[in-house]
Amino acid sequence: MKSVVPQTFRSSRIFAEGWNAARTHSVASPGEYENPYAPGPEHTRWNEGFTQAMGLPKKNASTLAP
Repeated sequence: MKSVVPQTFRSSRIFAEGWNAARTHSVASPGEYENPYAPGPEHTRWNEGFTQAMGLPKKNASTLAP
């Protein structure tokens, strides 16, 4: 159980990084951002935060450019 809490916290921080990137650069189009994570769970989670902050439909989160 101890390993779940740090992973959950890290996942929420990665989501927040994506959210903050979108809010900070809200004038950029969705294709003009830089996800700092390599493809994988962190990359996907960052995209989820970015997508939600931009107000894009959830289905587009996985189709955003890496």
